[in-house]
Amino acid sequence: MTHHDKHNSRRDELVLELAEEEGRLHARIAENRSAIVKHQQEAAKYSEWQRHGDAQQELAAAGRLAEQVRADDKRLRDIELERSRICSGNHPELAALAIVGAGKEIEAKQTEKAAAQKAFVAMLTPELRAAAQRYVTAAKNAEPLAPEPTLAVMLAMTATAQGGMQ
Repeated sequence: MTHHDKHNSRRDELVLELAEEEGRLHARIAENRSAIVKHQQEAAKYSEWQRHGDAQQELAAAGRLAEQVRADDKRLRDIELERSRICSGNHPELAALAIVGAGKEIEAKQTEKAAAQKAFVAMLTPELRAAAQRYVTAAKNAEPLAPEPTLAVMLAMTATAQGGMQ
């Protein structure tokens, strides 16, 4: 499994976890709203019968459930925000995976570059190797503050020189 696959897999897991929690919250909100209506109806009945203590208890129970519904609604909004962060890749857990993945990708590219460079150097004839070294030395002597000539520059010069000799 590649790192990219792990990242996508974890993203999918996080989204699924949120969807499951969201489903449970929606079910609980529906149950609580139904119970609130029942408590309010009971409170109205008790008020008609002049049982004010019982009516207050029913209204208090409805109030507690209404508070739970508000908390669940807030959690649903938080879930939506978290889902958008996950889908945008801006979730802390996914960001850590992305950093690790980027490091591994850079490391793999550097390893590939080093292997290609070794293979190229192995193909160089002693004459070409000596000429490249002389060129690097001459370039450093001519412009000490300039960066070393790149392999691409040396290859371009080699191609030009070979084209001129044919």
